[in-house]
Amino acid sequence: MVFNFRFSTQLTPEQLRMRVESVLQRFGISYEIQWALSGQPFLTQRGALVDAVSAATHEISGLTPELSTSVVTSDGRFIAPIGSHVVELVPLYATIHKIDECVQVDELEPLSAIYERMLEKILG
Repeated sequence: MVFNFRFSTQLTPEQLRMRVESVLQRFGISYEIQWALSGQPFLTQRGALVDAVSAATHEISGLTPELSTSVVTSDGRFIAPIGSHVVELVPLYATIHKIDECVQVDELEPLSAIYERMLEKILG
């Protein structure tokens, strides 16, 4: 079997391993595991980047963005370890991570304007 665990910053890879092995042992399952960690979880704290994205989104769309880790699968896990803050701003769409994933074209223009406004806020 192959598993792809996604876990939060509240758990370390070692704690995850211990929990999985504890369950297997509890049920007397004979097992052999090869662990490979593809990326550490991350959490960007509020600060200049998060504030700029939130303000720009509200100014352009009138919506207040939800700060959440539940919407997208992030490649940010490869960037965050170098000390960078990571924020992913995406349109909400029903086909995310499904076959024929797509987004409505009319959602791209406001998204582009949000990115532009965000850069103006960050760069002054």
